[in-house]
Amino acid sequence: MMDDARRAVNEGKDLRWLWRRLEYARLRYGTALDSVLRLVRTGKRKVQKELKALKGMLDDGVKEAFRKGAGMLGVPARKPLRRRDSYKERASRFVPVRKVVGEFLGTRIPDEERDGWNKMCERDNIKGGVATRALYWADGRRNVAEIEELVECEMEVEGVRLLEFFQRLEGMDYVRLRKEGEG
Repeated sequence: MMDDARRAVNEGKDLRWLWRRLEYARLRYGTALDSVLRLVRTGKRKVQKELKALKGMLDDGVKEAFRKGAGMLGVPARKPLRRRDSYKERASRFVPVRKVVGEFLGTRIPDEERDGWNKMCERDNIKGGVATRALYWADGRRNVAEIEELVECEMEVEGVRLLEFFQRLEGMDYVRLRKEGEG
């Protein structure tokens, strides 16, 4: 996490970039810690307690890295305001729920839709593993805008737009898109 703080300074990134990177790390490592519980057969309560302590240490580490990173950048350590345009507002209203385990198979795209699909992928920066990572995060807990941020952090790309991607996948029965707040 301190690597991200140093990288922010060395590469001329801003506080918003650092916040996103550290939030991604917190979520990713927190998810990994949560997955440990699935492997436990006995003593789950004890393991849960230990995992909770570890997640607390993770949160403390993220806060400390943010504080130090902000100091190195010469700015106050305040959570940056999230800027959302009309697209991001729309994308934040939909939560994709993966129906098919595994990665997306391009062979499922009908021939007559392939050109449109490729244009959408080019326009929305869906290339180089972005689709696979997006499907990984489509677990029914995150909206499309949040998944975009996670994928951008994980793949170190910018300008990913996934709303139309998930809408098309819904048409192919890969995901179900539900409105934020629906069960």
